[in-house]
Amino acid sequence: MRNKKAIRSTETVKLGAVISINPDSVEKDFPFETIKYIDISSVGSGTLNGLSEIKFSEAPSRAKRLVNSADTILSTVRPNRRSFLFVKNPEPNIVVSTGFAVLRATDKIDSRYLYYTVTHQPFTDYLMNNAKGAAYPAVDTDTIARAEIWLPPLPTQRKIAAILSAYDDLIENNLRRIKILEEMAQLIYREWFVNFRFPEHEKVRMLESGMGMIPEGWEVKSVRDVATLHRGKSYRGADLTNEGGLPFLNLKCIERGGGFRLDGLKRYKGDYESKRTARPGDIIIAVTDMTQERRLVAHAARVPHFGEPIAMISMDLVKAEPRDDVAKEYLHGMFRFSGFSDEVKQHANGVNVLHLNPERIEEYEFPLPPPDLRRSYAQFSADVYKQCDTLHIKNINLHRTRDLLLPKLISGELDVSELDIDIGEEPA
Repeated sequence: MRNKKAIRSTETVKLGAVISINPDSVEKDFPFETIKYIDISSVGSGTLNGLSEIKFSEAPSRAKRLVNSADTILSTVRPNRRSFLFVKNPEPNIVVSTGFAVLRATDKIDSRYLYYTVTHQPFTDYLMNNAKGAAYPAVDTDTIARAEIWLPPLPTQRKIAAILSAYDDLIENNLRRIKILEEMAQLIYREWFVNFRFPEHEKVRMLESGMGMIPEGWEVKSVRDVATLHRGKSYRGADLTNEGGLPFLNLKCIERGGGFRLDGLKRYKGDYESKRTARPGDIIIAVTDMTQERRLVAHAARVPHFGEPIAMISMDLVKAEPRDDVAKEYLHGMFRFSGFSDEVKQHANGVNVLHLNPERIEEYEFPLPPPDLRRSYAQFSADVYKQCDTLHIKNINLHRTRDLLLPKLISGELDVSELDIDIGEEPA
């Protein structure tokens, strides 16, 4: 990479002069009976982690915003959580929560350049400094509109956006590959252990059990019989930092439907407790849910390789540690793919915040297959997750390099015409 200091010849402008904010909303003549709803819990830092498909007549009152392709949606509630997304080819019935501001570029600003401008850390800091409210700090659209940004000529904007989006496109492609691999693991688990069509199942009799008919040689067990649960660490806001300390896994690391997210990972600098830590390959389960709609509670995730050997876990999570004769890969499949979440989350309770007693997890019963069948699945899924871990590490490297470039390009510190970058699969 070659670069030199850029000379900023362009004055800053107010963001509201070059974009429109919340241009389209749902009207009475909205033509769709069913919507695909994007709420705050659906969106990470540039990632979409599932949609809620619901009847329009039953949609929450916050389901109001409409989006076009190339819009940016930016959370106005708790902006420090950095929930934002660049919208690509949305289906016509997608509706976005009013917890987001929809930002649409005019002909004065490149839509991708807009996205990178409002999603780098100084812009988040600006929003936080102007947020109102203690429990749920939020910003209004006027605050967004009066933000000052550096606006170079359109050709320069497009070059900056092309460089940064090349990294994001690789990251997105790796995430798609991870999803396909996880779907392979799910397919085999459900075929073998839910539908009971495991290898040579034709030779095995079905017998009556407390859970209905199960194959001969299988046993009805509870989670308590096969694993020990460890609650995560209680913490204060002062215990979290952006640098130093151990990685800190919390609710934001759990995807809707299960799975793990690394975006926005905080770090913990408080007291160390080994039983409240997790390592790559460990299983963590959400026992708290802030949405009141049971979107995350009881969902499980396997901790991927995240570039470090150990992390602290939040009290909103529990770690499931299997006994010696039960492989983590099999137990992870049971939590993710057996229907565990749908059943257990019904026991969560609370007024403002849902809580799930870990005992409810321990009481969950399922048909446990014989050791040889568990080992066969564990070996298959271990190979799958090894590939997933490799892709996670690649994405960490891509994120790191992009995050180093982004503030320098968006601020004009680097002259884009002097950059010579070969992104490849794994940038240095």
